Amino acid sequence: MALNFVAHRSYIVWAASNVVVMAVFLGFMASGWPGSPDPCIHYETTGNNTIVQVKPDECYCEAFDFAEVLDNVGGVRQPVNTWSNMYSVVTSFIIAMVVSHDRQRGGDFNIISSHNPIADLYVFVSLFLGLGSMFFHASLKTGLAWVDGCSMFFFVCFLDCYTLRRIWKSDLGFWCSYIISVVTCTLLASLVRWPPILMLLIILSVVVYIVLEIIIWRRTRCLLIGTLRSRLLWGCSVACIALGEVFWGLSQTGALLCRPTSWFQPHGLLWHTLAGATAILLFFYWREENRHKYR
Repeated sequence: MALNFVAHRSYIVWAASNVVVMAVFLGFMASGWPGSPDPCIHYETTGNNTIVQVKPDECYCEAFDFAEVLDNVGGVRQPVNTWSNMYSVVTSFIIAMVVSHDRQRGGDFNIISSHNPIADLYVFVSLFLGLGSMFFHASLKTGLAWVDGCSMFFFVCFLDCYTLRRIWKSDLGFWCSYIISVVTCTLLASLVRWPPILMLLIILSVVVYIVLEIIIWRRTRCLLIGTLRSRLLWGCSVACIALGEVFWGLSQTGALLCRPTSWFQPHGLLWHTLAGATAILLFFYWREENRHKYR
């Protein structure tokens, strides 16, 4: 009975996480979004305490009603950029399904395929990567923008700490390093009043990940787990995030692909979904570790 519970635990994590995160989101959506407008909206308070927008916003192109942001109205400010993040419900479910399948087959050849709770954590991480972004695009409020940043740190810090766990065989070390790194990055991004800080922290995390992969390569003499499939999966994940970054840049307000009133918003439809593709491709990449020994 206990083994059956563990085998299906990934589904429970997926379902519970969906219920909790979406309940909070829908609660704000129904009652209104608290806080002041995000810095991507350029505004100032006049002498008679009237708030006015002083120049075009930089909120990732999609048009919205500034008055609704000021009045803490419920609903969603940027529908396409918000609801496009629902891709993560599908990607995280696929990960939960494969983890459960591997567990039922007794797959203990690597951490991500095993009964280890770290695999269940990644189900949540891949889900929150999308759902966390919804809070920012739906509200455009400073007080909730940190949720978007936190969801990205949940992902990039997992990237580092999971790779470190492949080197240093300590679950306690993983959980301590993961919690500390996520909390530290989220606090820095929230408290430091310097716009590039979030991107700088993400770039730093990616650099740390690359260094850790090089260490594994030097130790094992196997580049990227050592199989053709693993290298293809890793290469496709890099291609997805690189292409996503291109669309992220081209869809900025005023950039080449920016059409504020169009249904086609590359930031949501391409950047968000390509980031999700990167997350699921990395899962299948990690799943390849030691698998060839059991074929």
